[in-house]
Amino acid sequence: MNFHNRQHLHGDPPFVRKALRTTIKEIYVEKPAWPWLIMLCLISLNISGCGAILADKHAKSRPLGQSTITMADLAGNWEYQEGTVVYTLPLDEYGDGTYEWKKGRFHTTTFSDGVWQGTWAQEENDREGGFELHLSDDNKSAKGRWWYTRIGKDDKPLAPGGSFTLRRMNGL
Repeated sequence: MNFHNRQHLHGDPPFVRKALRTTIKEIYVEKPAWPWLIMLCLISLNISGCGAILADKHAKSRPLGQSTITMADLAGNWEYQEGTVVYTLPLDEYGDGTYEWKKGRFHTTTFSDGVWQGTWAQEENDREGGFELHLSDDNKSAKGRWWYTRIGKDDKPLAPGGSFTLRRMNGL
């Protein structure tokens, strides 16, 4: 029933007038609609926001001239170098991989604006840590540092970590 088009309220029978007044009173006075509208808006915003997050959790990228680099572009074989230590680090489309040294794991958590961050763990010597790299403009190398977050049972290690480089062996 459209209340805005009801011009002849007084010409209606008494039971219709009472029903209309009661309905209008419920809508505008006793049961205001604005709390429901606010709730619907919040639910709508929440759902649309979650949809954007769920769309592609690995869509972190940065523009480079005409191209865009995403986390998936980190896939391939990289040469890890720290001082005289050099080994191959194969990464998947999520920037994750394993390496032979101490049964190591390399896990990318974020990649945005050329900053590459993540965690590492070594099973054989019971150590874990984090890293942050800065990808070069040509996307063929990265320089950064690593640190400890746990050594054995010590979850606040004082050991300093170090710096390292990665050089792309194949891919892009």
